[in-house]
Amino acid sequence: EKWGKMWRTGANASSKIEFSDDVKIEGKDVPAGKYAVYSIPGEETWTVMLYSDLGLGGNTNGYDQSKEVARFEVETAILPLEIENFTFFVDNMKSTSATLGFAWGKYMVPMNMEVEVESKVMSAIEKTMAGPGRNDFYQAARYYYNSGKDLKQALEWAHKANEIGARYWQLRLEAQINAK
Repeated sequence: EKWGKMWRTGANASSKIEFSDDVKIEGKDVPAGKYAVYSIPGEETWTVMLYSDLGLGGNTNGYDQSKEVARFEVETAILPLEIENFTFFVDNMKSTSATLGFAWGKYMVPMNMEVEVESKVMSAIEKTMAGPGRNDFYQAARYYYNSGKDLKQALEWAHKANEIGARYWQLRLEAQINAK
């Protein structure tokens, strides 16, 4: 075992991880994006790094610390059994957090991951409860008109869009629907 040496954290290439939203891992901000995972194993702690250059692969000699997005010191757990195949996992999932980690051999490297949920949920609730907006009505009317669907419904939606705030393209669509 090569303690203290950088590892690509994968078999033939570095493992990749992608976050669709900003997260916090071990209390550090990680922007949404796709990253290569590198690590420096130790008997008691592992250093885990998220790297923006997905093409570096196993050539850790070319590792450029300026491309490192985040670095975490993680206390390792000793497993009561050996994990033959390197395994990433997401466990202990809750509405705003989970454990993100990997296991290999007799070592497990668990990292605390948090996701900001409150503002996203509140924004979605406010948007939904406010009802459809001008653009929603316009897009629905445009789709119905272009697809030859129920023109009476399309006209109703086009009219609602113009009641909320008329724009020339919306007025044109309403006129096209009326003409048809």
